[in-house]
Amino acid sequence: MPRLLAIEWDLQEARYVVATTARAKLVVEQAGSIPLPQPEDGERLSAAALGEAIRDGLKEARAYQGQALLGVSRSNIELAHLSLPPLSDDELPDAVRYQARSELASYTEGALLDYLPLAGAPGEPRTVLAASLGREQFEQMQAVCAAAGIKPTRLLVRPHAAGGHLSRQMRPREQVSLLVNTLGEDTDLTVLVDGQALLCRTVRLPKPAEGESPETPLLSEIRRTIFAVQNQPGGGPVTAVYISGEPREHRELVTLIQDELSLAAEVFQPFDGLKLAGALERDLPANPGRFTALLGMLVDEAASAHAIDFLHPHKPPEPVSRKKLAMVAAAAGLLIAATGGYFAWGQFSEVGKQISSLEKQSRDLDKNVKRAAEKEAAVAVIDEWLAGDIVWLDELRDLSLRFPKPRDAVLLRMSLGSKTGGGGAIELEGLVRDPSIVGEMEGNLRDEFHEVRTKRVQESVQGTAHTWKFDSSLLVGARDKSSYESHLSGIQTGAPAGDPKPQAKEPAKTPESKPAKGKRPAAQAGPSRVAQRERGAKPLAVEEGAP
Repeated sequence: MPRLLAIEWDLQEARYVVATTARAKLVVEQAGSIPLPQPEDGERLSAAALGEAIRDGLKEARAYQGQALLGVSRSNIELAHLSLPPLSDDELPDAVRYQARSELASYTEGALLDYLPLAGAPGEPRTVLAASLGREQFEQMQAVCAAAGIKPTRLLVRPHAAGGHLSRQMRPREQVSLLVNTLGEDTDLTVLVDGQALLCRTVRLPKPAEGESPETPLLSEIRRTIFAVQNQPGGGPVTAVYISGEPREHRELVTLIQDELSLAAEVFQPFDGLKLAGALERDLPANPGRFTALLGMLVDEAASAHAIDFLHPHKPPEPVSRKKLAMVAAAAGLLIAATGGYFAWGQFSEVGKQISSLEKQSRDLDKNVKRAAEKEAAVAVIDEWLAGDIVWLDELRDLSLRFPKPRDAVLLRMSLGSKTGGGGAIELEGLVRDPSIVGEMEGNLRDEFHEVRTKRVQESVQGTAHTWKFDSSLLVGARDKSSYESHLSGIQTGAPAGDPKPQAKEPAKTPESKPAKGKRPAAQAGPSRVAQRERGAKPLAVEEGAP
């Protein structure tokens, strides 16, 4: 029976699980951790020193050293949801790599890329979760493995493996669920939609404030993750939370989730349902939740069903070269000529069968040529798709810098949308202190890429200082990403919204609107409840990465 080693590490320790597989059945033999030395100068261990520590720890535990499944943390990779035109599964690999060059900053020469299809059948728009591992991180992992004497056969994403293990072992009935997995100082939060990992975050929790429960920082991150997934494509409300580990370790957290978030909460024991051997039959390692991802890697390997594998990424089918087509055609011609000359006196029927067979081969090869032409057409569609796309984050930054100050204007509603053929439109609805501010706003926003039209300006008694309501439309033209920096070179970046005052050539005229007779503007209202809450908000936990 082949033996497998699943291993991963962080700054404090390396974790490993050894198992054997036979006929898709898994037997877990060993599970443990190796403390890593901590340099006194505060710097990280070199790849060679880290690999030697792992090698010595595996030898001391008499653990298997050889081919290994290597786990990669969320903080070492870049994730992004990519929206693609209708494409078949064979066309997806090239399309994902083409678009990843502009969407993923880490996907440069030498980087590794793989993806997980999320939604869209062939013939419909496709959505994929693309993952990129930078060249520098990959080379460092290779150096550690070389020093440790192990050979990685797969390079897997840790949160996806943990989420897959939960889906296989517990089979959650909820469409959207959250898996919480604590590993030393880091905690993985993975949102599963129909058994697939849609969103994963790795956070380092701050110390709780004096008098607070130790679980309060983690509860805040759970709440933040639940809110974030509702805004993800294909996401939705989380209805259950699963915590990896032993029930006695997480009683307080389960109670807090049930009471404060009104959600179902349950502890997931990662070793349950697996066949254990040796010392594991009698006693499990401390904090078993740490091994959730490693067990998931082994279970997925036994089933040959990994979500993302950087060493075996999705690839398009091998194309048939035109040289091979020409050789087949030439061979067919020579065979027909030789057969016709040699068997001309009585073998015409046999030659006819051979001709029919060669014609069938030619038709099959024509299908490959047609698929290649369809792939070229798909790439052209993607080029057209990207050419008319709007960089909405830059547009929103541009709008916030040009918008009037909060004491002059308040935005009530804003909608954004793309237009057929390129460009987009932004609809604005808000309140201003004086109708002349609308004209100043139009002058600030109008340029060669933006056309502003105000549909209506009228008095609206709201009981605040902003008593004039306006509806405006902003037509946005498509442009290259690099033009934003030059376009905003005259505006001070990093200032609060409304502070920058770009020089407009001439303020736009606003529709004339007079206040109602006998009415005066409302007095300035005090700070909103939201602002008061923000003043008292505690610092957020440091987040190492999210898609």
